[in-house]
Amino acid sequence: FGGILTSPFNYNNPNFMPTGSSVANSGASFAGPRISDAFFTPTTFRGAMGNNADSNWTNCWCRFNPQNENYNSAPVNYPVPLANFNAGAPTGRSVVFANNSSNATSYFWDFGVSGSNADTSVDANPTFVFPANGTYTVTLRAKSACGTSTQTTAVTINDQSSTPVANFTFVQNNTVGSRAFTFTNTTDEKGFATTYLWDFGVTGVTTDTSTEKNPSFTFPANGTYQVKLLAVGTIGRDSITKTVNVIATSVEEKTSGIANMTLFPNPTDNEVNLLFNTTAQTSLVVTVVDLTGKVLKQVENGQFLAGNHQISFNTTELASGMYFVRMETENGIKTMRLVVAK
Repeated sequence: FGGILTSPFNYNNPNFMPTGSSVANSGASFAGPRISDAFFTPTTFRGAMGNNADSNWTNCWCRFNPQNENYNSAPVNYPVPLANFNAGAPTGRSVVFANNSSNATSYFWDFGVSGSNADTSVDANPTFVFPANGTYTVTLRAKSACGTSTQTTAVTINDQSSTPVANFTFVQNNTVGSRAFTFTNTTDEKGFATTYLWDFGVTGVTTDTSTEKNPSFTFPANGTYQVKLLAVGTIGRDSITKTVNVIATSVEEKTSGIANMTLFPNPTDNEVNLLFNTTAQTSLVVTVVDLTGKVLKQVENGQFLAGNHQISFNTTELASGMYFVRMETENGIKTMRLVVAK
């Protein structure tokens, strides 16, 4: 054996690996005619002393220091690895993993993302960003020359910072007799693809929904409706419900000498501007009224020459909802809808 093995007679640290010149280093040969039968399967396996540490069995059960050995203990040179880890509290969708494994020399992590080939790591203490909210089964395999140990832990991601925040505004068509509304989607999508479902709150029907981002809808009758918007993003979902008061325009607008009325911004949450044109000098009273016709605010009462005019007024004292801006002259009345959205 002395010419075949490297140092088998070193009592403190024997080395049973073949010497560099040993034919054992080249592996077994299956080229002989007597073993060329298909019954045999060729292999390059070299027994219990391979160059790979995992195939050198002496690494796991031999201790070679007989003069100083403690014979009360088991003769194990390298203990079996034990996998252990903790998942830190998620920051958004990012999680730092603390590896507490013992007796291991290498690691393999699988973060449990279904259908992904990029959810692994060989770092000792990796950081991983999960693709979406949910519960993931994270697996750590800790490995040494004496075996492999595995730990599995469920990690739950609930990243609210990336959830869309649903919101919308609305305005009614100005055509006399109309109950048509245009809805403007103001959802904060947080940079992710988002889909929408609207429910316009008409009882007893199934045709009062829409998946458009900015839909229009005509209500079947005057009344109060609860309109709901559901926003579904990549990470999560959010919804908002607003009350919409519907009353068809029925005010008879006579020839008033006022033209080209414009309100902006509309909807508004603060100041609003009224632009209009008078065809002749006229007295004018401008008021804000609710849906019942009750005067809530007088904006202007005075004389106006023929020409273009602008009046600005504040709406901070008005609650969110729909109102009318009424312009009354000696010759008639003009009205426009005003939406206050806070």
